[in-house]
Amino acid sequence: MLRGPKLYPAGWALFIAVSERQTRRRISEAYKLPSGAVIVLVTVAALHELGGIIYPRQLYAARLMSPSLLRKYLAELVKARLVERYAHRGHARLRLTLSGVGAVAQYQRQLLGGARQYERKQLIE
Repeated sequence: MLRGPKLYPAGWALFIAVSERQTRRRISEAYKLPSGAVIVLVTVAALHELGGIIYPRQLYAARLMSPSLLRKYLAELVKARLVERYAHRGHARLRLTLSGVGAVAQYQRQLLGGARQYERKQLIE
């Protein structure tokens, strides 16, 4: 998710890890989702970047959370129109909607913004 030609300083990873919870909370409030649903949304985006086609079984295999909770969060993401569920040749698949792509981009921007704050703070000290 944090990709590109620029290499990020090692200190950013620490601050991103610390600021992730706050970023997740902001996104969940903005889209009226439980915090755990944001984790599922970001995982769907990451799986899409890795392989393109996302099968629900990939999410279950990742063991992010219990299957019943994952099912609930997926249903909420579909209801919020951030993820679309569809069938192709009899197999269930998932894809991000345009709104879902926007939510993930907002999540990434906020994480990077937090890392930049950390970098500025380190320069001042």
